[in-house]
Amino acid sequence: MHLFLDVGNVLATFDHRKACRRLAQVAKVDDARLYTDLYLNSRLLTDRQTGKLSGRGLYEFVSNTYGVTISYEDFSVLWGDIFSPGPSQIVDLLCELPRRSFIVVVSNTEELHWQYILKLPTVEPLLTRRGTVLCPSHLMSSEKPSARYYQRVSAEARIQLENAVLIDDREENLAGFAALGGQTAWFDLRVHTPEDLEQILCRLK
Repeated sequence: MHLFLDVGNVLATFDHRKACRRLAQVAKVDDARLYTDLYLNSRLLTDRQTGKLSGRGLYEFVSNTYGVTISYEDFSVLWGDIFSPGPSQIVDLLCELPRRSFIVVVSNTEELHWQYILKLPTVEPLLTRRGTVLCPSHLMSSEKPSARYYQRVSAEARIQLENAVLIDDREENLAGFAALGGQTAWFDLRVHTPEDLEQILCRLK
């Protein structure tokens, strides 16, 4: 059995409002307006998470719309650094899976956030593990829970969905995967512990 694994609230928690609060310090609008425009605007969020809008494209949009004058490098830090890694035991448990079990990282994310995910110290051993396949949405040009996304990931990883289980914190993502024949398990860092994940992994062996 192979594992499809989410990042947000599975390997690390995140706070989008953190970036908006920092951005408000250099923009001409408040953080509530920024959160509404940049995250509750589903089209803009989808464009970022499907790769239609790159990190630099977002920077140019924010600069032109809100009068932001910081450099792209400073914006990248401001925008991307929103993650807090979960307990190291979680990655330890996942890295102990047999090498014949592929781990496919499936995450709705955007370019600048992905750059920070790759650098999270407690997550890096998993992401660089032999047998781990990285399939963030912005590189797959589609998002969870769409069938298109899961099918593209299946082709990229060369794994049939019926031979895999998705661990995710969002019910709609799990339902979309199950509809295509995959198995699912709910796990949320904000609710569960490493011991809960260990029980899930034991059931999959």
